[in-house]
Parts: sequence; C-alpha cells; structure tokens
Amino acid sequence: MLESYLNSPVTRRRLRTGLAADHIDAFADWLYIQGYRPTCINNLLRSFAGWTDWMLAVGFTAQNLLAGFEACKLALKQKQRVRYSRGSNHYSVTAASLFIRFLQHQGELPLPATAPSGSELWPLLGAFRSWMRKHRGLTDTTLDAYERILTGFLDALGRRDSARLRLQ
Repeated sequence: MLESYLNSPVTRRRLRTGLAADHIDAFADWLYIQGYRPTCINNLLRSFAGWTDWMLAVGFTAQNLLAGFEACKLALKQKQRVRYSRGSNHYSVTAASLFIRFLQHQGELPLPATAPSGSELWPLLGAFRSWMRKHRGLTDTTLDAYERILTGFLDALGRRDSARLRLQ
C-alpha cells in the first residue's frame, strides 16, 4: 500500500491521479518484495511521480508508456543536468524503468526481445566457450567478457571470412 512507503500526501495524490494510478499500490508493494528498503521506496516513488508528471505534461498516456520512457531518456540527453530538479531527471528514469519492469512481470507489458547470443550467431565462439570451460576452467563471467571482445572481432572480420576459421 502506498501509504506504507510514501510520507508526502501531495506526492501520494500526484501518483493516485497520474497515469500509473491503477498500478501504484501494487508497484510499491512489488518494490518491497524485491528487497528495496522503505526509505529507498519513498525516494523511488517521489522520483516516479516526477516522471509521471513529465509524461502528462508532454502528452503521453498510460497506453504509450514505453514510447514516453524512450522520449524522456532522449530529452534528458539533450538538456543539461539540473541538480534537484523536479520532473524528469536521472532518478525518475530509474524509477520509471523499475515500473516498466514491474508491468512486464505482471504481464501488462511485453517482455523485451532478447538478442541472440554470440555463441548462437557464431558456432565457432560456442565451441571456444566450451573448450575454455572444460580445459581451462573459466567461469561464465570471464567467458562473457571474452565473448564481447571476440564478437566485436568476428563482426569486424565479417561472416564470409570468419566462416573460414576452423578449430584446429
């Protein structure tokens, strides 16, 4: 419940009348379930209220949250940072991204499409990962770092030339 996490009656009213009004109580509870502390939830909800105010001010609605989120990020890149500004800022974008993730977990928004891994695009890279894990004992974290580098190399090399590469 929103009252458990947010002290300001003005901010509670802004959230209850804003474009996220239908989901705001469940969102606050979801943040708590995810392990956020009450103080952090308070700050996130205050920042989220700034984002919803900005969304309404520029004409976005609850039906186009994702487009509004991208427009907000673009607007922030184009303007100079103002400390302690109300409305859209770095913190409000963070809170909005959590709200979008919440809606995705609730099935209200589609989950983001995942890009194919480097091993799927380059079978040679999959074989390299397997060999390095088996014979050198590398962890997935290290192999992921190697994969980012090698994927860039293979992309620069091109598919035709990299197809000629074979394991010895």
